[in-house]
Amino acid sequence: MDSAKGQLELMRQQQSEAQFDGEDPRTEGEGESQDGLVRAVMGPDGRLMQLELDERSTHISRSELQRSIIEAVNDAWAMGRGADADDSAVANIDPGALTQSLNEARDQAVQSMNRITEGLLDAMRQIERSTRQ
Repeated sequence: MDSAKGQLELMRQQQSEAQFDGEDPRTEGEGESQDGLVRAVMGPDGRLMQLELDERSTHISRSELQRSIIEAVNDAWAMGRGADADDSAVANIDPGALTQSLNEARDQAVQSMNRITEGLLDAMRQIERSTRQ
């Protein structure tokens, strides 16, 4: 978990450093949501130029459509800044949501370990009691 948080901080730092290297890698970028329902085109200035919705998008929930739009726009933005396909996938990561998920996973792991520890302590107490008798 600490490793994931460290990687998240490294990504933020690399993004910040890339903005100050003096070069302007911005070009037009095209992106698509993972489900293929939304395609976006971002101009070099970072403005959304085109947004295409597949006909199938009318059959999904509003929240799913919103997520697909965000994915496509973030992908187009990243591609317009010179990112490769793997890097553009990173642009779709919501750092806040990732941090929350990591914190929840940590809390669940701690609770599980506490239950295991309590179980082991109970077993040791029972063994101790049975050896005294």
